[in-house]
Parts: sequence; C-alpha cells; structure tokens
Amino acid sequence: MNRTLWFALISLLFSMTMVFCTYSYGIESHVEVITLTLVLSGPLIFTFALVVIFCGAPVINSHKFLGTVAICVHGFTASLHVLWNGFMFVDVINKQGLGPGQGYSGLILWVGSIKAMLLGLVVGVCLHYLLRLFRKAAVR
Repeated sequence: MNRTLWFALISLLFSMTMVFCTYSYGIESHVEVITLTLVLSGPLIFTFALVVIFCGAPVINSHKFLGTVAICVHGFTASLHVLWNGFMFVDVINKQGLGPGQGYSGLILWVGSIKAMLLGLVVGVCLHYLLRLFRKAAVR
C-alpha cells in the first residue's frame, strides 16, 4: 500500500472509532453501535473505496485525473467527518452522556458529505489542470 492509501485508511478508522466511542455512551448494544457507526461512516467508506480504486499501484499511472479527484474528494469528506465526530465525542465526554445534539449527526454527516464531495470534486479538477499547466510551463 502506498502512503495515500494509508492516509485514507487511517482517517477512515479514526473517524469510525470516534463515532463508535461517542455512541457507546448510550444504552444501545454493541451491535447497534457498530451498525450506526457503519451507517454514519457510509460516505467516508465510499470515498475510501474511490481512493483504493483510483490510487492503487496498477491504476495510478493510467488514471491520474481520477486519482487526483478521488484524493481531494476523500480529503474533504474525511476532514468533515473527523472534525464533526471529534466535536461530538468531546461533547459527549463533557456531558457524560448522549444528548439530543447527537441526533443530527446523520443529517450533518450525509448532507455535509455530499457538499464536501462536490467541493473536493471542484478542487480536484482545478488542481489537476493547474498542475498540468505548471508542468507544461516548466518544460518550456
């Protein structure tokens, strides 16, 4: 595995761990908490799969554009998930339990992830073409 895949995996596991720890404070069983963790981390798992598909060793040279876009999409989505789940985890630790604020996590993570993916798509496309322009200018 290359460094990009390791970074994507670490951000995914860190975010999922925070969700699991946050909802472990409730009265739900571990099966419900694991299911909730997988559901809330769905967009991040999807972007991780994109990174694995387009940034894997045999594919990275033939699909540079899709690799750049996948990295940016995952980066923006991972930053949303890590920040939001971190805030929720700190809130639960401070209040010593779950509150009504945790009920909005699904909405924020799913709708926010769509926005983060679109922003990552735009940044990835711009970054890819700007880097190509700079490389062409450097050659001249």
